[in-house]
Amino acid sequence: MANTKKYNLFTDDSGMVSDPANAGYEGQDGPDIIEKVGVWRWPLVDKWKTKLLPLIEDAETVLDFGGSAGPLGYGSIIVDWHDPKHKSFLDVPGKVDLIFSSHTVEHVADFEGLMYAVRYKLKPGGWCCFHVPSWKMECWQAENNDQHEWTFSLAPCGSEWINLRQWFENVFNNVIADEDEKNLIIFGRRGVN
Repeated sequence: MANTKKYNLFTDDSGMVSDPANAGYEGQDGPDIIEKVGVWRWPLVDKWKTKLLPLIEDAETVLDFGGSAGPLGYGSIIVDWHDPKHKSFLDVPGKVDLIFSSHTVEHVADFEGLMYAVRYKLKPGGWCCFHVPSWKMECWQAENNDQHEWTFSLAPCGSEWINLRQWFENVFNNVIADEDEKNLIIFGRRGVN
């Protein structure tokens, strides 16, 4: 992927549409839309594409953690327990430049272990980007959703919730975060040590 071509905001090599607003898919959902636009159907991911796409373009190896149901595309390697080839980070040799995850981290029981596994898997200077449900959506809060282990915020919060910004600042450098009414997105860069 590194510097081989410029990204196309409308499709990648697999033919996935990566700009749902300009392709007429904004606000739509369902299996056919998810198959065509993958993770790009989320407005907050679309909003931050000017940060995310250059990271993808400059990366040699990108892991899409949990991406089998709504992939990132762009030649990323999906790591997902549904994927027969890459069920864990250990199934992908070496270190990587970018780990991206959308709507997966809230399902992982060992959040602390995941954060340290992500840091370990990243090359020095590599980036991590998590896109997770916001605490603002009561139906996605762990206490209201039996599929979610965690509820995330970007500020100090109740003892049952995870302050994702604080975790990222403890593990990564150059932390950038944003939220809308449904989701949070956060970027962090691994230091050289």
